[in-house]
Order: sequence, then C-alpha cells, then structure tokens
Amino acid sequence: GMATVSDGNFVLRGSGGTSGSGYSVLSQTNVAQPLANWTVVGTGTFDGSGNFSFTNAVAPGTANQFYRIRVP
Repeated sequence: GMATVSDGNFVLRGSGGTSGSGYSVLSQTNVAQPLANWTVVGTGTFDGSGNFSFTNAVAPGTANQFYRIRVP
C-alpha cells in the first residue's frame, strides 16, 4: 500500500483484498489506543483486482492522525 498527503488530502491506496469484499478505514490521534477507541472515517469495497483507494481531507494545523484499514 501507499499513503500520501497531497493538496490537503490524505490518500491511502492498497491491494491484496478480496474482490467485492468490504473494508473500513479507522482514524485516531493516539496510535497506542486500543482498536475499540478508533473512529471509522470511511468504508468501501475492494475492486475486481483487489485494490482500494481512500481519500480524507486534512485541515492545516490539525493534530497528527493515524489511519488503519480493517477487513472484516
């Protein structure tokens, strides 16, 4: 996968998922927090090749955000 910040957006891309299956993107300001304390900021499905792409706006001066993908 790959994560970038461009033009005020955080973009997360990856591969290796099962075609058509779902995923959730979670965010938290403290990476050490247990998974139950992370917030779902987006959901989606893997495309026919098992790839995904997620974009989230990032405001200047925002606290550090950590992201993770969760596959059911």
